Amino acid sequence: MRYDLIFISTCTSLSHVHYLLSSIASNNESLRVHVIILFQCGFDLDVVYDTSYTTITKLKCEELCSLSKARNIGIKYIREHNLIASYVMFPDDDSTFDKEFFDNFVSEVYSDTLINVFCEGTNIPYQKMPQLNYLGKNK
Repeated sequence: MRYDLIFISTCTSLSHVHYLLSSIASNNESLRVHVIILFQCGFDLDVVYDTSYTTITKLKCEELCSLSKARNIGIKYIREHNLIASYVMFPDDDSTFDKEFFDNFVSEVYSDTLINVFCEGTNIPYQKMPQLNYLGKNK
């Protein structure tokens, strides 16, 4: 299956993950998105957030693993299931996305892109964006 965007995220607590998944499901009406979320330490989710634009895949890991191992589990899933996407992002489980993100994603993102992240409900950046000099196509 081909997607515009694949999100890989990990979850070690249910305190924020509902906001992440509901923000994607309720605000995405323009991109083919697949969310792969690794639930760790026995956590799971009983709410379905799939829509006609968004597919959610829940993976489980009974123990706590590092962020890089969790991401590798998601990447392994992508490869084993022959998923193809124009972009892959790794949002934290406490991230949220607004409608403008999905509506403007294709026109604003080129190649490897850093996306400015704002504190929720504000125009205040979470952190200052670094000035980068790229050396080549595969940054």
